[in-house]
Amino acid sequence: MLLPSAWLENLSLAYLALPEFLFLFGWLRLYIALPVAICVGIALWKSRGGFYAPQPDDERSKERLVAPGVTAAIFLLAAACVTATGIGGFTYQHEEQQRNPVFLNDLIHAQWPLAYEETVADRPPQPLPYYFGYYLPAAAVGKVLGWNAAWYALYAWTIGGVFLLVAWFLRLTPAPVLTGSLLFLFFGGLDVLAAAASMAVAYLQLGPPGLVASPLTIAQHAFWGDLDYWSFALAQAYPAYAGKVVWFAGILTRIEFGVHHLVPAWLGVMLILSDWLRPNDNRRTGFLYALMVPSSVLAAMAITPIAALHLLRGGLLRAFSFSNAVAGVLALGLTLLYLATSEAEWPGAWLLSGTTAGALLPHLLVQFLFEFGLYFLLAWPLVRHVSPQLKQLGALGLLMLLISPWYQFGYVNDVGHNVAGIGLLVLLLLISHALWSTNTPNRKWLRTSLAIILCIGAIASAGIAYRAVTWGAKSSPPDPARLRQLPKGFTQEVSQQLRANQDTLFWKYLARPIHPLPGEPLEVFRAWDFSQGRAHEHDWNSVLPAKPGPEGLRIEVSGNGPVLAAGCVPLHAEDFLTVYLDAHSEALHPGGATPPPPQFIVRWSSPEMPLDEAAAHPFYRTLRFERMYNAWRDPTRNEAYLMGDSNWRGTVTGLQFEVWFEPPLTEPAVVVIESIQFMEK
Repeated sequence: MLLPSAWLENLSLAYLALPEFLFLFGWLRLYIALPVAICVGIALWKSRGGFYAPQPDDERSKERLVAPGVTAAIFLLAAACVTATGIGGFTYQHEEQQRNPVFLNDLIHAQWPLAYEETVADRPPQPLPYYFGYYLPAAAVGKVLGWNAAWYALYAWTIGGVFLLVAWFLRLTPAPVLTGSLLFLFFGGLDVLAAAASMAVAYLQLGPPGLVASPLTIAQHAFWGDLDYWSFALAQAYPAYAGKVVWFAGILTRIEFGVHHLVPAWLGVMLILSDWLRPNDNRRTGFLYALMVPSSVLAAMAITPIAALHLLRGGLLRAFSFSNAVAGVLALGLTLLYLATSEAEWPGAWLLSGTTAGALLPHLLVQFLFEFGLYFLLAWPLVRHVSPQLKQLGALGLLMLLISPWYQFGYVNDVGHNVAGIGLLVLLLLISHALWSTNTPNRKWLRTSLAIILCIGAIASAGIAYRAVTWGAKSSPPDPARLRQLPKGFTQEVSQQLRANQDTLFWKYLARPIHPLPGEPLEVFRAWDFSQGRAHEHDWNSVLPAKPGPEGLRIEVSGNGPVLAAGCVPLHAEDFLTVYLDAHSEALHPGGATPPPPQFIVRWSSPEMPLDEAAAHPFYRTLRFERMYNAWRDPTRNEAYLMGDSNWRGTVTGLQFEVWFEPPLTEPAVVVIESIQFMEK
């Protein structure tokens, strides 16, 4: 292993506990924060490395320490992988990372608890109930040393967390140091096989997919590190499967997609799994669980089955310890009281809603088989005799993978995504034991097959590394002057999810007084009002039959596709942050079926990538696009945040709006586009 056991446990506990202490003293009144912090400190001391002596037959009691030079090399490997995902902003950044500097900048400049002055008349200041924990250590650095120090602190915080994850993986498995590190960092589902098989099934059911799902597009996904998103290409090619496909992203994709969900949660679950593999040791399980919640409540929800079962397996009497029953209950209870003040209205639906089992089950079977099923089928015969604990853990991990997609909660099913992630972590532990444990049967063909498909599964992660090299590098943090406050830089829909109900126990009696950041309304610097007919003739062209009207531009549509385009709207990629589009849908004829609310995809081109070429390659990453989700509080308004300085540099020479219906239209309809606004020059 890379670090001695006691060091590894102590560093991991400190990593989880530091955000908790910052939350306690930053959000709670001192007379509440101080006694709770003392209890958490006592629990940390009781949970420290070496406090629970390993069993005599515990293989992990044999320290497999490596030379300091090897440890340094693995640390540099982890740092390189983190950098390749865009963390730190030194290379290509996924759009999900755009909230990182926004969170950090606001946390630095605001007094905690973070709150904003409202720009709407007669509305009180709004605190934001969100799981900020991952950003709090870097924000604390920024309050003392400034923005640049905070930005690099967040980068170092992520590298340190990923390195600890690698070290834990090597502790929990018999994998060799270098091979095991590469296995952990580059592990992913069999996306190439899943994409090909799913496209084949869709072709047999619905016919040719067109250019959007061509083999060239799939290859493009692989080389640019987006292969974990192949299911979106399937949904675009076959709208019947929109929102009905599952993706089990690899580890590097999870880092770029939501590092604040991955690192703290996986550190906590590895500590719990370490105790799981040690018989009947559940005296700190509840406390460890409580430490994860301030950084990612969604990931903590995904870990709930493992934590609950481990508490039961070890016996309730043993679980009734100071760490669990006092420190854990206090820390978890206060965090949940804080998060429960959110006025979020998260959407949810069963996977089979709007479709039939006969149409969807073939696709699910294909995805289950190639994303994790083949791994499990090859690894299980090798590990089922290793230990009862590993067998129980493997069965639980498989169950989590099987049930995670069936109820989709959140705009992109974040909960299911994190549940699947914990299941994949358990699967990876099984695979490593299958490959290197000395207690497994001598079946070389199984090990060889596992090694081959692991290489296939690493293609998406290798694509991320390739993308980082070909994209180029930047050497400075983002300009804080260009960062927008959270309610301004994101859609109204997202901002509403982060607003708090202040008429609650937490904000009345537990929280510190709020000192909100001054709020400013969004500035409109380019706008078109189609209800007035302004500039339509000169700037915009309707792709489909259209009629101007008092409500706006009325466009007849029969399905998903382009509706509006502009070839003479020159903008620079850094000129705008947000695009607002007001639109709604109507039946084509009186008495016709009411169409679903329209959603939109926005594409824009540069001189190097014109729109007509981009239409054949919609995921080409020199072209920025963003899905425009319907705002749940107002079904007639659709908004998207478009961060133009995030993914490429250059001039915008063309724009195209494409309509998207979920579920797909059953008969022609009318889309009424009322206005388009470019905000925040």
